[in-house]
Amino acid sequence: MRRSPRWVPLVAAVVVMTSACASDADTTSEPARATSTAVQSVTSSASSTTTSATTTEREPAETLATSTTLTTSTTLTTPTPTSTTAASPSVPDVASLTSVDLGAAAWRTIYGFGAVWIQVDPPVDQLIKVDAVSGEITLRVDGASSAAVADDALWVTVAGETTRKIDPVSGAVLASVSTPGSYYVSVGAGAVWVPDPAGVARIDPASGRIVATVPVEGGVSDLYAADDAVWVTQKDLGNLVRIDPTTNLVVATLHTGAGAHAIAVDEHGVWVANYRAGTVSRIDPSTNTVVATIDHVGSGVGITSGNGSIYASQRGVGIFRIDPATNEATLIASTHDWNYGLSYVNGVLWISGVDAHTLSALPDPG
Repeated sequence: MRRSPRWVPLVAAVVVMTSACASDADTTSEPARATSTAVQSVTSSASSTTTSATTTEREPAETLATSTTLTTSTTLTTPTPTSTTAASPSVPDVASLTSVDLGAAAWRTIYGFGAVWIQVDPPVDQLIKVDAVSGEITLRVDGASSAAVADDALWVTVAGETTRKIDPVSGAVLASVSTPGSYYVSVGAGAVWVPDPAGVARIDPASGRIVATVPVEGGVSDLYAADDAVWVTQKDLGNLVRIDPTTNLVVATLHTGAGAHAIAVDEHGVWVANYRAGTVSRIDPSTNTVVATIDHVGSGVGITSGNGSIYASQRGVGIFRIDPATNEATLIASTHDWNYGLSYVNGVLWISGVDAHTLSALPDPG
């Protein structure tokens, strides 16, 4: 039996094909931030860098399309991808879910240490920790732009200048390393990985020092580290790059689509949201080839795996569930928002709202 957080209403996501319906989130004024007596605000003295009003290298306002460990030895099957963009009255609107008000645009979302961590824009300008059961905000990390979960700590990038290891309870800084250009971070293959002006920097989690830099021509938009590969996207080139963590060398580059950005990895393959193309690409890591392209989903950037499915967002439309057995994308929640951050754990899909300034939870998304 799946346990849903106490603060989330049990809304069933029943998929039926009819007309879409959603209500606009009111973003005409800054909402009041959610508060808790247990909240802590962390401003580290480990770096003297001043955070500017623009803390993350995210997508500008532009015309967008609207329409774990992984080891495999066999080629994936490639059913014809399809997309269902219609919604039933029984498909929930994200705006109707119980949410935590974060006070500003909410972007990247991850789960770890019993909480959801969300990067929130200025004027808040913090990585915010929300308890997954109570919905209380219990920690704030000033200036942080992204986070990755390790066994014993949380690694965060701050102001695009430093990468820090922090205690997930107190927020105390345990290690800090200068990493210019680091707006994203991932943990895997025994290391911490962040973008670098020359490509990707590898940090030894024990010493907190950069031990290698992997040259990647064409820039780095996002990255995902698994035990056997580090996957890197390049939004301007529309590419996915594979790094072998045993050699620290690029071993494959493949084209997925314009705006290649967020990455999800599961037992079915590697999945890339191409936000400018409005597609999701499925890659077979045993051959380093794109084996399927799912249309009309992916422009929201957000993508995550869980419960044998892939969940991806389409900006201004909603959240879709992709069935790896058929590559079919089905609308499970409608929205007029930009749901940039998605994270699935314990039967709950966590959804960030750029326009609504919220973190919402959709239980039992299917």
